[in-house]
Amino acid sequence: MSIMKQRINEKKEDIGLIIQGLIFDNGYDCNKNIDIILDKYSHLFNDILITTWHDQEKYLKIKFFKNKVKIKLLDDPGQPKTYSNEFKKYNDFRISYQSYHSICSLQNKYIVKIRTDMEIDLESATEHYFSELERKKKISVTQKEDGGIICGSSFRIDLPYGIGDLFYMGDNKLLRKFFYAQIKFKRFRFNLIFGSSEQETVKRYLFSIRKNFEEKKNLDFFPMLKKNILSESTFYDEDSLFFWQFLVRNIFTILPDNIRSNIKLGGKIVNKEIGRIDSSYDLWLEAEKNFLSTFKNETKKNNSFSFSISLPNCLKICYAKVYEFKKRKKAPIYLRIFTKFYFQLNDFLYLMNRIYKKIIKLTNIKK
Repeated sequence: MSIMKQRINEKKEDIGLIIQGLIFDNGYDCNKNIDIILDKYSHLFNDILITTWHDQEKYLKIKFFKNKVKIKLLDDPGQPKTYSNEFKKYNDFRISYQSYHSICSLQNKYIVKIRTDMEIDLESATEHYFSELERKKKISVTQKEDGGIICGSSFRIDLPYGIGDLFYMGDNKLLRKFFYAQIKFKRFRFNLIFGSSEQETVKRYLFSIRKNFEEKKNLDFFPMLKKNILSESTFYDEDSLFFWQFLVRNIFTILPDNIRSNIKLGGKIVNKEIGRIDSSYDLWLEAEKNFLSTFKNETKKNNSFSFSISLPNCLKICYAKVYEFKKRKKAPIYLRIFTKFYFQLNDFLYLMNRIYKKIIKLTNIKK
């Protein structure tokens, strides 16, 4: 038995498991999947909480049941509106709502959160977390203060501020703060017209700890970044990656490739069937040291038309409705014009990148 596995067994009373989500989802019955998780891994956890909506209770028919397994039913809060009265297009708020209220019901020191339709090697994942917790103490500033980190399922080198949300494990207090930020700032928009739920989630948490960065203004937490700054190509301000570097080094980590690549959702391998593109754990370790340098190396390998720029202060927060979260005012006209210009430049870069890659491909075929 490895040292880490021994540690898990010694501390298993401190770990709680949350299985969150729908029981019957678009024709897929999650009961069998939940049974597999409970059968294989219930011994790792002192408390197990299955959380779903009240209207899903009628579908719940798990076979494997022990006293440690409890059910938590919640009323669906629905999708919130932003301050500009737009409905959020992501489902992350409802997931975070379930997760937060679930964590509040558990007193365990550590919490693991997975989905009802998910299969994952929880023993290896839990062992990895404790290994990362020890490793982070050597490189992290915050570990000397509260010792907490959050392990997500994955990351992508071309998606700054994005952490895979299929799996979470972390210190109870830290995860509670992370999910509470999703509820507290549910009406905020942190992305431009292009973005992802993974980015929104991380940015909400970051905004909740903004007092730790006294030298930064509130508007600095709304960086103007495209969703895929590597594969789709873009102009990006290097200063906008300051917070991301801090989070990568101090707060977050990810699962290693062998665990992540075998995650199943609805009975299907995520990487093979859904086609999600993730970056490797080795690349994550490089990004911890210097994300910007690592990213620039990847742009060269991929022939990406992504360019770093240094914007003057008057243009650094170029987001047409960035004031909506506080004063509900529109940004100055010059910022709105620059925003549209920025979008057009990005469209041009994306087009040039596609043309360039086709030329390269044709050239290689002729050779």
